[in-house]
Amino acid sequence: MASKEYELFQKRLANRGLTEMDRMTKGKEDSFNYALIHSYNSETLDKNGVLSKGLINNEKLQLDYDQKTLSTTLASNIEVGDTLYWERTDTNWIVIIHQLTERAYLKFSIKKALYKFKWRNDDGVIWEQWAALLGPVETKISEDNKKGVNFDIGNNTLTLWMGASEGTKTLDRYDKIMVAGKVWKINVVDDITTPKLVILHLIEDFVDEDKDNSAEQIARDYEHMVEEVQVESNYVITGLEETNPIKGLIQTYTIDPTDESAIWSIDNPTLGDILAQDASSITIKFNGSIGSTHLSYSIADVKAATKVIKVKSILG
Repeated sequence: MASKEYELFQKRLANRGLTEMDRMTKGKEDSFNYALIHSYNSETLDKNGVLSKGLINNEKLQLDYDQKTLSTTLASNIEVGDTLYWERTDTNWIVIIHQLTERAYLKFSIKKALYKFKWRNDDGVIWEQWAALLGPVETKISEDNKKGVNFDIGNNTLTLWMGASEGTKTLDRYDKIMVAGKVWKINVVDDITTPKLVILHLIEDFVDEDKDNSAEQIARDYEHMVEEVQVESNYVITGLEETNPIKGLIQTYTIDPTDESAIWSIDNPTLGDILAQDASSITIKFNGSIGSTHLSYSIADVKAATKVIKVKSILG
């Protein structure tokens, strides 16, 4: 009995000076720390090489984005705008919301970073950063008519979440960026609503192969693009150099002379798919996108012939 009374006395001493709220917070913190070790949802996260434990639970799961809840210790120093690497799933996540209602530990909403994109600032410095995406989305097709010709106007929108950095300070309204091979124009740079987080609202634009660096995936990078030196060759590719953006359109290109070891390739696969190829021909199915691509015929990794194919809008 004396032992129980002594234990009760020690608990009272430990709780001396604590309010009821303090005791509830302390109890919840102890339960959380236990869960970090024993819970099925306990995961390891990497923030710039610093590892920490956290509980990850589903919040929203959609086809075009994935958003989850992260709970971690107060000592983890994780904050909104951070990019976290989730070791077990080999994925990156952007911290977008700090849920302030929790006292005993840190609780965030995190969004899956689907794409790492590049841009070059006015000083020629290339920045590269992970971003969470939402889109492309649009509820209707915007149409117009000129001289009796009906055509669509690009109006798909895309939203990006990314951590604020020295690089994001160089992104301005009307700048163009490339995301997954497509060009987008920045309509809004929201760097005010949430400190340390930048939200870009984008609208689709057209790919200009003369100005967009498709190899580096940097939009309007023509000042830094290296012109390909054409080596005189006896190989000649025959086929249409310009075509219309008709979805499902199939075109065949041939070459003369031929080489059995040669391989065909296109450097902008977003325009279409290669249906078939052999030493003398290639068949391409276009998907309706507008832009251009280099069709190459290579022998032993050396380009023997190249042809620029442009998919132009009906307005030219």
